[in-house]
Amino acid sequence: MTDPTGPTRSARRDLASSDAAAVLAMIAAANTAAAAQQSDDGSEGGGRRANKGVWIRAFIYVIGFHVFAGFVMLLFYFGGRNH
Repeated sequence: MTDPTGPTRSARRDLASSDAAAVLAMIAAANTAAAAQQSDDGSEGGGRRANKGVWIRAFIYVIGFHVFAGFVMLLFYFGGRNH
């Protein structure tokens, strides 16, 4: 006699593993689609040009931070001389 309340434990386990496989397949398909959209088509924000822009922006931020830090150090230096 079968249980009228639902599927057996083994059937639930099979269902859960097939659901997990379906989810993993959808994630793989989404990653493939995202990779296809990121190809370098010459548009702004894609490919090597975007990577070059990131490096330039990071360089500018690093230089700007050092200039600001130097200014703050000068403020401490001149402020400490007056005591």
